Amino acid sequence: MKPLVAAAVMLALGAEGMAQESAPVPLAPTIPRVAPRKTNEIRLIDELISVSPIDGVRIDAVGLFPAHTVSIDTDFWGQSTVEALAPLISRFDTNALASVKALKMRIILAELDPPQTRQDSSQILVARLDYLISAGALEQAEALLHLANASEPELYKRWFDVGLLSQRAERVCQATLRNMELAPSYAHRVFCLARDGRWFDAALTLKVAQTLELTDEADVELLQRFLDPELFNDAPPPLTSDRLTPLRFVLYEALGEPRAIGTLPLAYLHADLQNRVGWRDRLEATERLVQSQAFGPGMLDFLYTEAEPAASGGIWERVDTYQKLREALLNKDTSRLDEALENAIAVFGNTGLLYAIAKQLAPYWDGVKLEAKSADLHFLLSAIAADGLSTPAQPRAGSDYLVFISDILSDAAFSRPKTPLQSAIKRGLTEAHQTLDLNGYATDQHKGESVLRALELLEISGTSNPANVELVLAVLSNAGLQRDARAIAVEILVNTHVSA
Repeated sequence: MKPLVAAAVMLALGAEGMAQESAPVPLAPTIPRVAPRKTNEIRLIDELISVSPIDGVRIDAVGLFPAHTVSIDTDFWGQSTVEALAPLISRFDTNALASVKALKMRIILAELDPPQTRQDSSQILVARLDYLISAGALEQAEALLHLANASEPELYKRWFDVGLLSQRAERVCQATLRNMELAPSYAHRVFCLARDGRWFDAALTLKVAQTLELTDEADVELLQRFLDPELFNDAPPPLTSDRLTPLRFVLYEALGEPRAIGTLPLAYLHADLQNRVGWRDRLEATERLVQSQAFGPGMLDFLYTEAEPAASGGIWERVDTYQKLREALLNKDTSRLDEALENAIAVFGNTGLLYAIAKQLAPYWDGVKLEAKSADLHFLLSAIAADGLSTPAQPRAGSDYLVFISDILSDAAFSRPKTPLQSAIKRGLTEAHQTLDLNGYATDQHKGESVLRALELLEISGTSNPANVELVLAVLSNAGLQRDARAIAVEILVNTHVSA
């Protein structure tokens, strides 16, 4: 046992009666900081974000982009109540369409006026942060927190979680050491004290917190092992908890304990993005974070092209398929492009990654001459990558399904539907006001709320119900999000075609 830690534990054990009378007074920093562990830095998103706190800002209004630059009205939240908006904003659905996730990410990150019913609240920002953390978008969450520059308990807790999971806890720990009252729990205090090299203070604080039952036993044991692992060389594994918290996860990782069986939440995957981690684990983490829109497609390209596939099947098949398609495109090799493109559609069609692949490879198609079948497959990728805009790629005249997609991107009013789903899509895009009048869905004063409720309806009911698809597209169109409505319609149609 480290001498300082041993002395602290002995002192605490001998003073339990005194400790029960009053909580410990946080000690001022007296020992120089220990440099934090260095990690390999990587670019988390395609565009680096630079932020600086602004004094006197409305906390709920902070954002990374002015609303008009992402085609959203500044008064998007209107007269809706915070209580109605918060659960809609914070809800993240892993299985939502890529275009839906992209729209919601824009809404979350935009500078929007707070709801007119509550101008001085931080609840909307808390809900936005919860969405970003659920999506694994830690860098974006951290940027919003820095802009807000706030010390409210709920915001501080999320700042701590983001710092832990992104392996950038230095700043939040230093703020905690300056004012221990900000710490979400005594366990967080102990962690920061230990990280700062103040072993005596950490051990004493932990023992007193344990004596006064201020800390969960699962946290106590993990922190004891973290402070002095040599004491537990022959001990059984630590207690497991039904609830995995960011702090517990970081402590488990630091102790080298095996992870619990099951899929990790997206925010926890950042631990698998360092170069010291195996390629397969980094690939799997990156795929999931690209699917959630936490990362741009450039991260997928970076990982997919790192080396030759190590095996076959599963994730290695996706790596191999992407590499072959990318190489054929870069070399303008039409003899290999037909097969590579067909394989890519088949392999990525039902993975939730087709949108990212289409966006990443879009610049490479210029000057490539394709046969008729390949031209249709290329059109599918171009239609998704267009994000609701018309695309120069065109399908064959005989491909009725693909021609319909082209028509709704050019002018939905002239599209020629041939199925109930296509008819619903056309009505949703061209008869928005009539559809809304029939359903009484929302008013202009609750635009944001109506959009989020519509997206939630699509996530819950799926895309196979034409009536629901029509309603969702009509709500988006009426809210001024016609381009997003077309993008969602195209993705629904492409997914249906690829799955057929």
